[in-house]
Formats: sequence, structure tokens, C-alpha cells
Amino acid sequence: MLQGEYHSAVVMRTVLPGFSPIPIGWGTFESDEDLSFFLQAFHEMDHEIPDMDLLTKMLAEMHLKGAERFEELTEGQRPEGKKYGFHVTSHNGKLGQDNTWATTWEEYFVQNMRTMLEYDYKEGGDRPQEMEELLEPLFKKAIPRLLRPMEMEGRKVKPCLIHGDLWYRNCSTDLDRDVPIVYDACCFWGS
Repeated sequence: MLQGEYHSAVVMRTVLPGFSPIPIGWGTFESDEDLSFFLQAFHEMDHEIPDMDLLTKMLAEMHLKGAERFEELTEGQRPEGKKYGFHVTSHNGKLGQDNTWATTWEEYFVQNMRTMLEYDYKEGGDRPQEMEELLEPLFKKAIPRLLRPMEMEGRKVKPCLIHGDLWYRNCSTDLDRDVPIVYDACCFWGS
């Protein structure tokens, strides 16, 4: 989990310095292999939601700069022709993201949706029949109809860096600089 957090922080800092704390390192304790750590630079933050206009501008800038630098930042980390994924597992809370590299955004989205549904089943047990009946149309009709056209008839989608766990508790304001700052990233290359 912390390895994914570290690598997410490294690539976020590379793409947009100042938008997330500086990652220092991660590892496992020699004395207890089940105990790991992740260190980032300290930032004095408030407990409020940051300025939304500035946060969304910085987030858009991260996406655009990530898309521009995708080839460079993923070189040697992904198989040829694969565009969506991440080179390590990142976690959305305690749930591991299936970051296996995929060729299309649709393929990556489906593999992650299936993974999240498997977690849901393991934790919550049987689902209502109505929900079970909706899963096949979701995967065979809804997702393809929404995502496949993005990459048809010559259209191409550029992968960009995504903060996969962005919500109000994973962003704040850096009080020294009075700008939004994000953390607990769960990054992947998506669209």
C-alpha cells in the first residue's frame, strides 16, 4: 500500500511540483516485515476545503502536464502499446487498484470496476438480485457505449495522471503558500 502511495507522490510532484508534499521514502521495518512506513515533507495545513477554483485549476494543470509527459514518465514501466494503468498497485483506502496496464481506457475502466465489485462482494456478501441483473448490461452495453466512442473513428484519448482518491479529506490548503495541496493519491494513468 505504501509503495503505491510513494510512487504516486513521486509522479505527482514530477508532473506538478507544489501540488503535493515532497515524498521522502517508504519501506518495511527490518524488525517487523508486516510494518511499513511512508514519509513526506511536513506542510502546515488547515482543516477546511481548499479554494475550489484554484484546486480545480491545479488539478486540470496536473492532468494536462501529465498527458504531455506520459511517454517520458512511463518509459520502461509499461508494455509497448499499453496506455492505461500504473507500474505499481495503488490503494483507494484499503482497496488495491488493479493497475494492470491496458490498451484502451474502456479495458482499464472495466478491469477496475470488476475489481471493486469483487471487493464489494467479499466484504458485503450477496448483492440484491436487481443489482446482479444490472451487472451484465453495465459491462456489455453501458460502459462500451459511453467509453468506446472516445477511441473510435480515428479519435484518440491521451492518458493523463489521475489522483484516484480525491475527496475533501485528501486535499487541504498549504498555509505557508496559501494554495491547495493534495495527498493520499492512489495514482494511475487514465482518462
